[in-house]
Amino acid sequence: MMVHNSPVLAQSKVGQPSESSLYWIDSPRAIAMGRCSINLVDNQSALHNPGTTALLHFDKFLSVSLPRENSVSSYPYYSSNISTSSISAGASTKSLKLDRDSDRLTVAVGLSYVRSEFDSGPYFSYGYEGIPIEIHQWYRDADYYTGSVAAQFFVRVGVGYTYRQIKYRSTSTGRFGNSSSDDYAHDIGAILEIPIADILNWYNDGSVHDPSSIRLELTPSVAYFETRHSHEGTLGLGIRSTLRSVNVMMGSLIITWERDSWRDIFNKYTDRVGGEIGLLGIVYVRTGQCYDTINTYGLGLSLHGVLAWMMQMQWIKPRSATFAHFLSSVDVTIDYAKAEAYDDYDDTKFFKVGFSF
Repeated sequence: MMVHNSPVLAQSKVGQPSESSLYWIDSPRAIAMGRCSINLVDNQSALHNPGTTALLHFDKFLSVSLPRENSVSSYPYYSSNISTSSISAGASTKSLKLDRDSDRLTVAVGLSYVRSEFDSGPYFSYGYEGIPIEIHQWYRDADYYTGSVAAQFFVRVGVGYTYRQIKYRSTSTGRFGNSSSDDYAHDIGAILEIPIADILNWYNDGSVHDPSSIRLELTPSVAYFETRHSHEGTLGLGIRSTLRSVNVMMGSLIITWERDSWRDIFNKYTDRVGGEIGLLGIVYVRTGQCYDTINTYGLGLSLHGVLAWMMQMQWIKPRSATFAHFLSSVDVTIDYAKAEAYDDYDDTKFFKVGFSF
């Protein structure tokens, strides 16, 4: 007997051996960058690296990504479905205006909940003569509960922990029947960011940043993620560069590299690379490669950049400081990603809408 599986039933990014699936349950931004994700700080950070969750809340109180079912095409006759949603809340001493002195230590905390649901779609068992004899389908629901804390003083450091509850269900029309099981995982993660331009500005009493000039910011980072009772860890290196003028972004560039390693007798590992180019803080173009065979592409749009430019051009004139602060922090994002794998499979596409302030 032979079983044909969906392409998502491949080696997962994290998790114990029983989690040999769902390497695509990521945010479209991460997928579009070749699944380079543990250095990314966004509203689905807890999926990639719990240590990055609190970094988001240096400037944000709330972040939400809306649930939407994404179809993962495989063979022409069936496809898998993935749905992921998230909510995170947090605050920092900066956002609460507790650190009046800019040279003081800034601390942020964040709590996050992520729900991911996966439906493999029907796949078939074939007899020796190529005749389908059984139909199988399995489901996986996972709940991610994350706590994270971050600190900033010259450098930014974030650490976090995620507890995952996982439920499996499978159905079969043949001898395998129906089954279900529960599992769990403990994830830890950490990230270190080095904002070079901010450090130079601190050392030079603020003279490096002329508010009226265009300035270049460089922020290299290193991040690590591990599922505690598995044999897999992920190391990520990245650099983020932004070009700013006053309070608006002219352009940005992110380049990341990640390596998954399995610490067993074979010492196996896989590499991923990804990049993102941003224009005016509004449009983001992404690409990457993972597992040497999957090329990824994506596009993102951000309301934050639109509002920043409208206030800069004085097309919007807030009448109060509170409303001005809200407009400068609120954001609605739309992200799209596409993955092209083997010739046997159709293209895989992902879409997500997020909100934060």
